[in-house]
Amino acid sequence: MDTNNTNNMESKELLQSGLETLRAKQGFICDMDGVIYHGNRLLPGVKEFVNWLYRENKHFLFLTNSSERSPKELQQKLGRMGLVVGEEHFYTSALATAHFLSRQAPGCTAYVIGAAGLINALYECGIIMNDVDPDYVIVGETATYNFNMISKAVRLVMQAKDTLRGIHGPVASLMQTDERYALAIEIALGAGLQNIVVDREEDAKAAIGYLKRRDGGRATFLPLSAIRGEALRESRVAEEYGFVGIASELVRFDPKYQNIFLNLLGRTVIVEDLDCGIAMARKYQNRFRIVTLDGQVINRGGSMTGGSVSRGTGVLSRAGELKRLRSQLEELRQKLQTARAEEESAHRELQAAQYEVEVAQGQKRQAEDEVLRLEGTASHY
Repeated sequence: MDTNNTNNMESKELLQSGLETLRAKQGFICDMDGVIYHGNRLLPGVKEFVNWLYRENKHFLFLTNSSERSPKELQQKLGRMGLVVGEEHFYTSALATAHFLSRQAPGCTAYVIGAAGLINALYECGIIMNDVDPDYVIVGETATYNFNMISKAVRLVMQAKDTLRGIHGPVASLMQTDERYALAIEIALGAGLQNIVVDREEDAKAAIGYLKRRDGGRATFLPLSAIRGEALRESRVAEEYGFVGIASELVRFDPKYQNIFLNLLGRTVIVEDLDCGIAMARKYQNRFRIVTLDGQVINRGGSMTGGSVSRGTGVLSRAGELKRLRSQLEELRQKLQTARAEEESAHRELQAAQYEVEVAQGQKRQAEDEVLRLEGTASHY
């Protein structure tokens, strides 16, 4: 017997044996994206496979590691593709997370970053939302991530550590400012951007001890219970040419950090440029610090610091850039959505035109047939 024929027969027998083994299974677990569908299109053979599962009374689940959609939403998604499957046949990572936490710590609290599918699953398992002092921080898939959400999550994780309590986070994460002022505020704060705000002196002491034990370097801590700030008392400085604002008034922060930002920025004036700054410093005899919008500094007492500064590289500048890019992204998404709608409209118009062409061609053939028939009748006479 030919070797190729023998190999072919053996392959077919192995395939048949494998199929029989599969058919004998009582339960099936299937991935979804890329296995059941791709994008918004069912893959070939899926509908027949699901019909077979139902017909043979097999147990089956569709699993997804996405936490965005609920089982009901997944059921509707497949329904729009023409596949009817019961809601009970879907299991998501959101459900797995909710069930795990409800078994580990019934009635626990959580700070959640995620879409409706995750939040609903947690609610249904009795998990309470808490953005102050949660037991868990849960980060799921979502299209609405933003800097504030992630910063808050990091802060909450830090607060949850047993070794360090009362940690609020670095100054940079506790404030916001407009893009126009970002460079000046970064220069005004300098290394103070990385100062860590804590509740009490005892919390700072514990954190310093932790760094010493771990050989973790040095940090500056700002206890809310100890830090006091003072606003600039020069009542007429706002009338000066080139005055932009008191630095502490150009940033946004939670009111509980009022003393922190008055301490760091309350006696710093932001001005348009160095010429304005020099004139102001002379008039007020260098009694306060002045920073220009492009990052040049006139220190209290008269010393000056300046030169070239790389724009857009600081923490605050990057935060502003991220905000601008997110805005651009949203605009592009809207344009893409509009383009897709126009594409669908054009596709429908094309289909309508093709239908009209087909109808016209059919009418033309009918007319030609009628002409031939009449010509034949005429020649008969």
